[in-house]
Amino acid sequence: MQQLLFKNKFPLYTTTISTQKSIDELVEYFKAKIDAHPVAGFITVFDHYAYTTAKEEHSVAEGIEDVKNVIFCFGKEIAHPNVPAVRPRSIAITKMTDNYVISFLEAPNEKLTEVMIGWVKELEK
Repeated sequence: MQQLLFKNKFPLYTTTISTQKSIDELVEYFKAKIDAHPVAGFITVFDHYAYTTAKEEHSVAEGIEDVKNVIFCFGKEIAHPNVPAVRPRSIAITKMTDNYVISFLEAPNEKLTEVMIGWVKELEK
């Protein structure tokens, strides 16, 4: 996984994987990881590609064939009124012509960022 600052302010983790799995199989993979985690809770899948392409005037970069976001939350407490501003989490799965790009925003809790990195690294094997 590569760590980078997207637009010089958003701390992202991203990687490119090659797999024969469909985007829906990858979504199910992450849903299973979320369901198995002791504090994570699955919320929904956002079909980002369908949402964007349904707009009358839309733009999708060349090579992007599909995009889905798996949305979930690790929250087991709300320790401060600003905590909800950094929740929920989203793992983006972008189907490119020849591979997938998996990316997510760094979580405020370093241990939970490591959990998400672990989930993605399992796919890279």
